[in-house]
Amino acid sequence: MRLYIYSFSLTMLFLPASSFGEVSIRGNVKTLWASDTNNDDSIEHLFEGDTRLFAEGRLEKEHLSATLSFLSRFVIAGPRDLHQTYDANLYEAYLRWAKGAWALEGGERVIRWGVMEYVSPTDAINPKDLRRIIDPDVEDTYLPVPILRTIYENKPWSLEGFYQPFFRDSKFDFFGTDASIYRPYLTSQLGVPFVDFGGQTDDSFENQISNLIAKHPDDQPHHGEGGMRISYKFQEIDLSLVYLNKRETLPSLTLPQGAASINPTSFASGQRVGSFPRKHMGGLTFRWMTDHGFTLKGEALLQHRSTFYDSQLLRTRESNLIWTAGVDYDFNFEHFFTIEYGEDHIFDESKSYFLREKTDRSLSHAAIFNFDARTWTIELKGTTILNQQAYWIRPKMIYRPSPPWELSIGANFLGGSNNSLFGLFSNNDQFFVAAKYLF
Repeated sequence: MRLYIYSFSLTMLFLPASSFGEVSIRGNVKTLWASDTNNDDSIEHLFEGDTRLFAEGRLEKEHLSATLSFLSRFVIAGPRDLHQTYDANLYEAYLRWAKGAWALEGGERVIRWGVMEYVSPTDAINPKDLRRIIDPDVEDTYLPVPILRTIYENKPWSLEGFYQPFFRDSKFDFFGTDASIYRPYLTSQLGVPFVDFGGQTDDSFENQISNLIAKHPDDQPHHGEGGMRISYKFQEIDLSLVYLNKRETLPSLTLPQGAASINPTSFASGQRVGSFPRKHMGGLTFRWMTDHGFTLKGEALLQHRSTFYDSQLLRTRESNLIWTAGVDYDFNFEHFFTIEYGEDHIFDESKSYFLREKTDRSLSHAAIFNFDARTWTIELKGTTILNQQAYWIRPKMIYRPSPPWELSIGANFLGGSNNSLFGLFSNNDQFFVAAKYLF
């Protein structure tokens, strides 16, 4: 199906605009280089470079439109255990037909049903690219999925549903990069040096573990995923109910019963297995845009998922409730503020968990100030896990010397308890510089 969509989208985009419709092209090139503040190469790389190219073409003609986009990424990190990766893929590629109250879509695309900026539990349709620490913009983390989507809108009501015939998982690194979870865990918790795995490198163990993960579900109709949303809009208030039947996009890993913890021996012996179990999710979203620049918003999601790990890193399946609430403030379209509070609660009270507690409480914030007709922008973004005293803070300054160019400088600061995600990456504080060209 993907080949047909890509071929038809390409055909539409390259037909003469005068005979078929209006063509628009946009994109950007961004390169970002970071250096760690703490040169501890037993856990991490000293520098990291990330260069991305994104291009999107869209053709519109009456009731039909075609969108085709391309994304490539080159990452290099070093100097010790030099790591390089390159990805080049078609990104979104879909057709859309809309007439009257109905709209139909088919192809690979990103769908966001959530209203929160940081912790958005109902944004569970698309997997994510979790291979970045430096400057991770939210829109850059979502990966497209193949869908067939139907939308019916009869104001103030709207109803939409989708079917995903083929499975897609999140992209992440076991080892080899500063964003890999097991690398800092093995070093900080077990004292395993950077490349001391019986003479094997991080990349070698990355391949071994990847081979132990169960293969993706077969691409058959009865293995498909789907969901639906019903929405109601009253003046400036939006309410939605969401149901999703999806597979975990991160592998649910299991160690042999009795294993005390994760260790290189368990990897090498091939005893570790993984799968992508299915889960049911039900949730709601709320957004109210007031007349005074304030927007009130919130989300909640109840699910039964398998990607929790207890203190011995054994898989456990638990019921889980995530809710978030927040407020945005837009001051004359020049300055923007947001604050969001959320709780992530596991109902089982008899266990302790890896990299989290039974109830995690988070507070996220963003302050964006624009000056001199948006030539200069100062940002301060961050998230704090209150119960773990863990934090991520990113100050950033952007300079736009001319319309297509953006130059920026910033930093990432992370810290917290040993059993927190931010604390696990506390040695990854970084300063970065970036350049972005828009077209």
